[in-house]
Amino acid sequence: MHWNWKQFSNFFESPHFFHLYFDSKSFFLLPKQGMEPELQHELRGFLRIKN
Repeated sequence: MHWNWKQFSNFFESPHFFHLYFDSKSFFLLPKQGMEPELQHELRGFLRIKN
């Protein structure tokens, strides 16, 4: 499945996941486990720009 970034309404970061929201009840969880700290930092910046 392919989703356009415009379909995501918000994001939230918890200690173990990045939560990418479509709406208040639908979201993706991106686990941080195994993700290098540099990639986490880059992803935060990208999500802030897209939000």
